[in-house]
Amino acid sequence: MLSVALFGQALLRLHVDFEGDEKKRFIGTMLLAAVLFSLIIAFVVYKWQLFIFTNLYPNITSPIKDYFFIACLWSIAVSIRAVAMTFLKGLEKPKTILFQNFLYGFLLITTLLIVVGHFQRGLLGVMESLLIAETLAQIVLAFYLRKHITLKPRVRYLQKAIKFSWPLLPGSLAMLIYSNLDRIILSQFVSLSEVGMYGFGLMLGNIAALAVSSYISSYSPRLINIVKDNDPGTISKLASQLMIDNIKFVAPIIGVLFLISSILAALLGGSNNFENASIIICGIAVGHLVRSVFLFYSNGLFLYSKSMAILGLNITLLAIGAIIMYLLAKHTGIYGMALATAIAYFIMIPIGKYVSNAWIEIMLPTKEIVITLLVICSLSIGELIILLYSFRISNYEYWIIKLVEFGIVLGAWGPIIYKLYRQYSTKKEA
Repeated sequence: MLSVALFGQALLRLHVDFEGDEKKRFIGTMLLAAVLFSLIIAFVVYKWQLFIFTNLYPNITSPIKDYFFIACLWSIAVSIRAVAMTFLKGLEKPKTILFQNFLYGFLLITTLLIVVGHFQRGLLGVMESLLIAETLAQIVLAFYLRKHITLKPRVRYLQKAIKFSWPLLPGSLAMLIYSNLDRIILSQFVSLSEVGMYGFGLMLGNIAALAVSSYISSYSPRLINIVKDNDPGTISKLASQLMIDNIKFVAPIIGVLFLISSILAALLGGSNNFENASIIICGIAVGHLVRSVFLFYSNGLFLYSKSMAILGLNITLLAIGAIIMYLLAKHTGIYGMALATAIAYFIMIPIGKYVSNAWIEIMLPTKEIVITLLVICSLSIGELIILLYSFRISNYEYWIIKLVEFGIVLGAWGPIIYKLYRQYSTKKEA
């Protein structure tokens, strides 16, 4: 996260300021700096591993040295590829990005089957598989990017990038803390097995993050590439329409997650009794939906290089989120904690709008937000009934509730999905 903040964001925002060979040298400078920075951070973290685990995760007592070494190597590989993938977004190459993601998924599944399945390497094998898949995918990515890169670094390019990005660094550190704070706080109030159930629900709920990231990747580079040639009013109007489209794109995916969350929990939980994790899955997914709205204001500040304002928003989010997480963990446990992100970002939306209005005025789509809130509240009632009465997928009452939920989702977002399908079909025929 720190590498992407320092070099990836600079690469995304500043590459449009260069042309020809100068652009290639700028990109090469950013990637080489990311490699060096990642090596230094990984070395420091590895040396401090005992301090980290003793203070943050006192309930973990098993040996972690081998795992931590692989994790540090993996962190270097993943940060370098993340910076390179950020540049791909700037080039507006969605097919290449899609191919890279599928390639990484294929390599990871294959190595997991070999290392964990065949050689029975267990948890260490999982981490080794992550490292192998990341490295192989990176080699393929390097082959594709070679025509865009010249490895002749220039100090002034690095200085320009750091001048732009350094305020983003503490903000990214705040986000790094925030993204792990829920499990750290939970470990102080609930058992390790409950933290495990929360982690399981978090993993599946983060499917929604893929939708959010995909949409951000589609609109951010376009806004960056046109911001120099258009007045703020035009950019604001376009961003406001993109926010409407964002809700129309992400909200139906959240609705589908509500429909299938308990089925996923039952099928993927294995021998664990994780079916109640459906509430966590839904809560995490809603958090990503609310986050997608807030990100328009944060990214709007990014368009105009307002790094200090972004830093202020991230620190405010960390402070508000920490208070909410502590209260929810203490009084509601893992189920309430699942809503912490949604509540924190809901509070941050008016703050983000107020801060960004000085440079870009993005209107909140009131109609779409009200419809989405009504649908999510209705679906939440259904999931709470399933939880309170312990309905399982073997009970007919469960399927009656799911049928009602399906009707709600279809009634609210079916026309939107059909319209998008028709537009795609018409474009394909043309």
